[in-house]
Amino acid sequence: MNIVEIELDKLKHYSLNCKIHNRRNIESIKYSISKFTQYKPLIVSKRNFEIIVGNGTYEALKELNYEYANCIILDLTEEQ
Repeated sequence: MNIVEIELDKLKHYSLNCKIHNRRNIESIKYSISKFTQYKPLIVSKRNFEIIVGNGTYEALKELNYEYANCIILDLTEEQ
C-alpha cells in the first residue's frame, strides 16, 4: 500500500462514522501531531474520498492549518 498526500479540502468525513471525537481527544491528537508529525495515515475511499479511518486526525490537521494529509487510498465498494 502506498501512502500519498491528499489535500484536506478534498477529504470528507465518513457519514456513518460511529466514533465522535470530543475536544479533549482532538487536543491530544493535535499535541501528538505537533510533537511527532502525522505518523499514522488516514484510510480513504478511492470512490469518494471519504475518510474511513482517521476522522479525529483529520480534524486535528485542519485545526493545525495543515494543507495535506498522509493517506492510504482503498478501492472499496459501497458495501465494504
